[in-house]
Amino acid sequence: MMQPSTASTIRVEALTKIYEESRTGRAVLNNVSATFVPGRFSVLLGRSGSGKSTLLNLISGIDLPTSGNIWFGELNVTQFSEHERTLLRRHQIGIIFQFFNLIPTLTAVENVALPLELGGTGERHARQQAAEWLEKVGLGDHLDTFPDRLSGGEQQRVAIARALSHEPQLILADEPTGNLDEETGEAVLAILLDLVHASGKTLLMATHSLEIVPHADHVFRVTEGHLVEDLRHIRLERRP
Repeated sequence: MMQPSTASTIRVEALTKIYEESRTGRAVLNNVSATFVPGRFSVLLGRSGSGKSTLLNLISGIDLPTSGNIWFGELNVTQFSEHERTLLRRHQIGIIFQFFNLIPTLTAVENVALPLELGGTGERHARQQAAEWLEKVGLGDHLDTFPDRLSGGEQQRVAIARALSHEPQLILADEPTGNLDEETGEAVLAILLDLVHASGKTLLMATHSLEIVPHADHVFRVTEGHLVEDLRHIRLERRP
C-alpha cells in the first residue's frame, strides 16, 4: 500500500452514508464534501445522531461510505482493502474515541504501547514512548494501573495518549474532553493544538463544547445529513 505523503490534505467528495433500517434506508450523510488542510483545526458541531461520529468513522476507514470518495493527498482510500485501511490507521491516523476503547487486561502504559508495537516499534522503545505520552497528559504516576482502577477522565487521558503516541498525520477526536475536568480538558486541548500548529497535523473534532469552538480554524455544522461551514464562529485573527 502506498502511504500518503507527509501533511497530506484530506478531502471528502460527495460522501453519502445510508443505513438500512427495516425495508427503508436512512441517509445519515447526504452528498457531503469538505477539505481539511494540514496545520488546521476543524470542529464538527451537531446534535447527537446528526452524523458527526459517522463522518469520523468514514474518514478513518473504520466504515465505508455508500457512495463518494475520501482522499489523502492523491490517494483515494475508499478504494483501499480492509487491510490497507487498517495500516493507514496504524501509521497515519490517531483516533480518540468517545468511550475510550481501552483493553481492560492491559495497564495504562501497555494500552498506549500496543499500537506502537503493532506498527513495528520495539517493545522497550514503545513502552518508553508510551510513558512519555502518559506523562504529558498527567498520568505519569499511573503507568501500571489497569483501566478499571482509573476514573472516567483518567481513562480518557490514556485513550488520548494512545491516539497521539505514534504522532499521526491526522487526528480524529470524538468528544475528547467530554469526560475531563476543566483544567485537564484545557491541558489536553493545548497538546492537540500544539501538534496541529507546531507539527502541521490535521485535527478534526466532533464536540458539543462551545468553549472549544473559538480555538478552531474551521467550524462545520452537521444537520439533516449535510455539512455546512459556520462562519459565525471563526476567529477574526488568522495565522498567515
